Amino acid sequence: MELTIFTTMKKMRRAEKQANDIQLIEDIIAKADVIRIGLLDGSEPYIVPLNFGYQAPYFYMHCANKGRKIEIIKKNPFACFEIDTDHNLVTDKLACGWSMQFKSVMGTGTMEILTNENEKIDGLTILMNQYHPKGLSKPYDFTKLIGRTTVLRLRVEKISCKVNN
Repeated sequence: MELTIFTTMKKMRRAEKQANDIQLIEDIIAKADVIRIGLLDGSEPYIVPLNFGYQAPYFYMHCANKGRKIEIIKKNPFACFEIDTDHNLVTDKLACGWSMQFKSVMGTGTMEILTNENEKIDGLTILMNQYHPKGLSKPYDFTKLIGRTTVLRLRVEKISCKVNN
């Protein structure tokens, strides 16, 4: 499935660093190990790094059945996310010449707590495939943990990509 909802966010100040190529965005997502989810707990921002899986236009994450992020999502399902890869420090004789190369994907969307067992299994399978070493047996057996695991699904509504080479 392709990323069908592709609405860029506000124009970047450094427009030359903005990338709108969906394939590049999906390549960055595929290479990443962690997604950072930003939530709003009343007026207090809350950010949490999570393992994830991606199948456009959804990110899947898992967590315990209780905790702060679950309570926040129940009250306010709107979220933002950030992923970054390919970090490389560029040095120079002068400190002002230093820079960091990177690729990043950011966006917004709506979080959902999955309750249907088949959807939870599908989400966990997508998550496992993000990190799956070739040769690991499939299908995965989630029987022992499915009841005590919450699976979150983030539907991407806006997305942008920045590449600093």
